[in-house]
Amino acid sequence: PFEALINGGEQEYGLRGGTSNAVVNMVFAKTLRLALENGRKYHDHIAEMRRELINGLLSIEGVEINSPLNGVVSTVNFSYEGIPSEVMQNALNRAGFMVSARSTCASRSDDPSYVLLAMGYSSRRASCCIRVSLTYYNTIDEVHAFVEACREMIRNYG
Repeated sequence: PFEALINGGEQEYGLRGGTSNAVVNMVFAKTLRLALENGRKYHDHIAEMRRELINGLLSIEGVEINSPLNGVVSTVNFSYEGIPSEVMQNALNRAGFMVSARSTCASRSDDPSYVLLAMGYSSRRASCCIRVSLTYYNTIDEVHAFVEACREMIRNYG
């Protein structure tokens, strides 16, 4: 059996005291409705940008895509073994692109990505990875600008 989160009252079958937050519930319902109505359109747009991003990155000599081709549509992980993750992340951040060098749960670790190691990639490749996230707010032009920034950064630091 569950224990009450907030004592008092008999709301939510005695599991929560107090009145439910109607405004939050309405915002959640609207968000869910919009996601269900627009999900396919957003998915297709993000998938197109992901394909363009992967093709652009693969056109840069030495870049390796770590994400499976049929992976999560909004995320691309890639490596360039000539530049450590933190250097690449900082250079891309300075160029205006917010990327991450590792997952949030491992952000305080300097160890290579344990996921990429488990996938059979080398320790060096797992230490030189960047994760890019895409949303329906992004544009193809931004993807092209990102690829060019990567190309320039690799030319300068690699």
